[in-house]
Amino acid sequence: MNLRREFLSDRRIFMQPSMNIPMFRWKLAIAIVLGTLLGHARAQECSSIRQFDFRNAAIPIAASDGGSRSGPGTFRLQQGVGFLSDDPIAPQSHDWRIDLLLDRLEHPDPSTWVRVIVLDKDHLTGTGDWRYILAFDCRNGSLASLFQYAAEGVTLKHLSAQTLDLYQAVWAKEDPHCCPSRHMELVYRWNALRDRYVQLSSSSGTGFVEVPDEK
Repeated sequence: MNLRREFLSDRRIFMQPSMNIPMFRWKLAIAIVLGTLLGHARAQECSSIRQFDFRNAAIPIAASDGGSRSGPGTFRLQQGVGFLSDDPIAPQSHDWRIDLLLDRLEHPDPSTWVRVIVLDKDHLTGTGDWRYILAFDCRNGSLASLFQYAAEGVTLKHLSAQTLDLYQAVWAKEDPHCCPSRHMELVYRWNALRDRYVQLSSSSGTGFVEVPDEK
């Protein structure tokens, strides 16, 4: 009888976790988030923007910018490639692929060095392809954002030491996703007093042509 009671007690202990699977998943999700935040904090140490390795980095994305609402979030790259999941229960699934397309060091004024990067976020399990045009410096050991523009259909048409020229597709309500009928050209210029890029001009036109990113 004692053996039977011990067996039944052990069985109840073994079965009990199966009744708390949702709680287990929440704890696992919290652990993943905390681990991500700690990893993010370590990854953002940045002493010199000229030496920062964007190919293997955690890149912060703001909640909104001059393009569309796109975040907030963090893109984690390894050898210039990263993946994102649409499923919080399966964070390792590869729903989006992120590629580092451009990484340029610019010197917009005598006291400032800036890294301008372009990221492509392609929806592997759906439709949509976003571009992120970003500029960073190092401040107090962390990456500091000096510019962000994120949207579908945008390319970095031209980049110089002081200007960013963007070409943005514009869809009318009746346009198919493949074929926007209009475009905008946006010019941003480095402002030394504000220590960031600010919009200088904006123009729009009919038609759209494929414009490659600056190399």
